[in-house]
Amino acid sequence: MADLKKRTIGIIFAIVCLLQIAIPLAIVFSAEQLTRDADINNRFIRLLCVPRDPIDFLRGRFIDLRFDIEQVSLENLPSGKSLELTGTKNLNDKDVYVLLKREGDLNVIEDVVPGMPPNSALFLRAKASLWNDGILSLKYDFNRYYIQENFAIAADNLLRADWKDTLSLVLTVAADSTGNALQKKLELNGVLMEDYIKKEIDADGAD
Repeated sequence: MADLKKRTIGIIFAIVCLLQIAIPLAIVFSAEQLTRDADINNRFIRLLCVPRDPIDFLRGRFIDLRFDIEQVSLENLPSGKSLELTGTKNLNDKDVYVLLKREGDLNVIEDVVPGMPPNSALFLRAKASLWNDGILSLKYDFNRYYIQENFAIAADNLLRADWKDTLSLVLTVAADSTGNALQKKLELNGVLMEDYIKKEIDADGAD
């Protein structure tokens, strides 16, 4: 009986160990698949980040991002009338698909639809909330940008001080054919976030 118990515990322990290895590998494999799909179909999306009010980006080791494509008036959408007829209750916290177009070197909203667009379209999946004033709020699952701990304070100080007037913050994401997305890089004034902050830290140290 004691041997059977030991064997059972050993089997359970082995399964737990395998799961601990398998889950991270599955996440990495999924991310690689998404990136390959984006590479093949040129699904790289550049999103302008906008200031929060009050400015409060840093949450521990990640920057809490807000995007220019998080809100849109139904009046400005080709599908706005049909979304309005769907009603607030039927739209809230439901998946929608945000069709994007190019404007300069950024992507902006072209339309928002409840059904998945064709593979040839460039779009992102989002959670919708419709307000009574006809404003559609869109929530994306890639709004947290994790940053090295030793850069965190410098990033917070930089974004608080100079954000509105002198910095252009742009996030590039890779998207697959279902609208799921993965962060690729965050740029400040065209420079990788970490490189920009390192340069700022080095400049302060030289003073």
